[in-house]
Amino acid sequence: MARQCPDTTTLLHNPAFWAMRSFELLIAIVTVAANVVIAIVSLDAMGLSRKLRRLFSIMSLNYAFLAGYIMSRSVHSLFAVYDNCLPLTTLMGCKLQESPLVFAYVHCGVISLAVVFERVTARIDQRLNQRIGCDTVCSLWQTATVVISLIATVFFFGADNGGRKLMPACSLLLAIETPLVKLCLVTALIALQALTIAALFIVGCCQQTSTSYPPQLIRLHISLCVRNTLAYEALLWGICLCLTGVALLYDMFSAEDCFICSFFSYECIFTGIPLTIAFCHPFLTVWYMDAIRYQLIKLCACIELFLPRQLLSQTTPITSSNLSFRTSCASEYLDITIEKPADGLTDSSGAWRVTEKTLK
Repeated sequence: MARQCPDTTTLLHNPAFWAMRSFELLIAIVTVAANVVIAIVSLDAMGLSRKLRRLFSIMSLNYAFLAGYIMSRSVHSLFAVYDNCLPLTTLMGCKLQESPLVFAYVHCGVISLAVVFERVTARIDQRLNQRIGCDTVCSLWQTATVVISLIATVFFFGADNGGRKLMPACSLLLAIETPLVKLCLVTALIALQALTIAALFIVGCCQQTSTSYPPQLIRLHISLCVRNTLAYEALLWGICLCLTGVALLYDMFSAEDCFICSFFSYECIFTGIPLTIAFCHPFLTVWYMDAIRYQLIKLCACIELFLPRQLLSQTTPITSSNLSFRTSCASEYLDITIEKPADGLTDSSGAWRVTEKTLK
């Protein structure tokens, strides 16, 4: 017979708790599988720089890690059917338990800024065709983003005093006792995503003004693909964090003390929306990043059945001898046809000749 804990009875008898955990488990399983596939495919996406391929790979692995943690937490909660005291924890224990969640959130923002910086310093070089072997999968950029995220995670948890007060269930924002630390955490995450959105559009606009020869056109095309992929994710992150800030302010100034209300609001906003972003990341990547889409179709041809014909016509490797692509640029479209010159005839770039370029 299952043990009975009065502190957890009210929460565990709520059908919404079991529905939420079950839904999180199903979504997390699909998310982990999809992001692992994209992480592997990104490393072989010819046409992208080695640095960009590594960054997209670790970004997908980070989302897989985020979904995997939420999946394990959901499984742990479902075992409360056999032991009602299982969700019971202390404030300090909850913060330690939820520390991977903070790391994943911070790392999402840091890696997005690293991708933007890569587009600023990007150039077309011969390493676009080189494969990434097992000995070159990790790089200094990946290590730096992980270290920065770990330092930020430790800083936020070290700024809050731990306690032995019992909680009916673990929720990160409820476990942090200092309101200022909660607001600083949410504000820092909002700042990372806001910087990402602003930098993405600034880089895209700056590169549009300097597209006089083919390597710059190819760089612009890749930058627009990256911008379209990350902008939607950053926008969803911004919505998630702003709603979290509103919920925090409401709890701070509200006269009512309802643990269940706060628990469900934080779990749906601060955990549910990031899980949705992690779920959408592989699909956004395949939709906008044509180099990764091309490699995925080579790996699994049945993917073509689920893609619109318009996307299939755009799925051309940038490293081919003849290249024609169309990419969206806000409300504009860039139609480019680039051909490799024959008989040694080259243009000012020394390798390619633009036969058609239309920005309308």
